[in-house]
Amino acid sequence: MNDSGRPDDGAGPPSCTLDAAGLACDLAHRPWEYPGVRAPSAGLLVGERFFPLEVQPGRPTGEAEVADVEARWSPVAGTVVALDGALRREGVATTGGRTVVVATGSNAAPAVLHRKCGLGGVSGVVPFLPATVGNLAIGHSAHVSVTGYVAAAPFPADGVSTPVVVSLLDRRQVACLDDTEPNYEPRYVDGERFPLQLATGEQPATYRLYESRWGVVAPGGSPVALRHQQDLFDRLWELPGADDALGPADDVRAVTARLAGEAGRGARQAVAEWIRHRDAVMPARFPEGPPEN
Repeated sequence: MNDSGRPDDGAGPPSCTLDAAGLACDLAHRPWEYPGVRAPSAGLLVGERFFPLEVQPGRPTGEAEVADVEARWSPVAGTVVALDGALRREGVATTGGRTVVVATGSNAAPAVLHRKCGLGGVSGVVPFLPATVGNLAIGHSAHVSVTGYVAAAPFPADGVSTPVVVSLLDRRQVACLDDTEPNYEPRYVDGERFPLQLATGEQPATYRLYESRWGVVAPGGSPVALRHQQDLFDRLWELPGADDALGPADDVRAVTARLAGEAGRGARQAVAEWIRHRDAVMPARFPEGPPEN
């Protein structure tokens, strides 16, 4: 069975698999690769497959076109179908019944959403769109994840325009994603204060994002922009007391291994406390916007 509950004979070509598209990543076992491989373009995730979407500026997202290269939604392979039509054939909510969720870290990776939806027992059918958001920047949350990496977190930044990836989630998917983010607070953000423009040109009045409960890493009051884990830890090792908190400067793989899992619980807490005691944390609160209608 596929993610929508429809039979799947497995006969389709592997052209759209996450592996074939270069989108596979496993942050649970390779945390140094955080935030994973983000969606490179608009696309429709259907289980382990990612179908590129052709977005037409000025036309609604539901009218974006997907080439049915595997004859999944039409009798003939190669037929172009509208996104909403494909979603109906999958038996899931169309774009008008979904919540716009801005991903600032690993949730921008189709492989991560595939894994989370699978573990949560919800539909793995998710549209992705590139977008740009204003007055917002992305840094690192001032905590260490159970997997050993220091995850991303958005923060208000007047005048800054940031490219992001947006996913369109149904109600159960939103609840599933909330459950995977214990260190973050879900927020509905005002689209006028923090304008979000989708690749279609649409500008939602409100949308959802996850703000860190811990603030963002900001040595000397300057937030560290989102970067690869090795680069981030290299920056942290420049701070006084880093060797005591992190251990001697080392390859990021060794660092994440020390911090990961149950064995690393105390080390993770020690790192977070050390960052706070170095006055290297900046609040990252967003004013609450109106909820979706």
